[in-house]
Amino acid sequence: MNLNNFLTSGLLFNNEEQKIQNRYSMVNISFILSSLALIYGAFHNYFSNDVALSYLEVGIVFFNILLTLLLRVKREYFETITTILCLEYLIFFNLLILFL
Repeated sequence: MNLNNFLTSGLLFNNEEQKIQNRYSMVNISFILSSLALIYGAFHNYFSNDVALSYLEVGIVFFNILLTLLLRVKREYFETITTILCLEYLIFFNLLILFL
């Protein structure tokens, strides 16, 4: 598996579907970056003796993995997954602002 295959969820696109391919790449990159940030936060919270938040963040990482796998199953799930991803970011950025 090469990087381009991973970024496009293993789907093949023709030249007319370049915009859709770019959308898949952006969503997969956001999954990677959010999972890395959540893993960092989980370690930070674990070593700061805030284990409950650490468990929550690990759960969200597994949820991201589930969404990534669903994105590979069918193209029809793309809009639903991006909506869930936007809601996830909205909720957690608001929580980040509240707890800082």
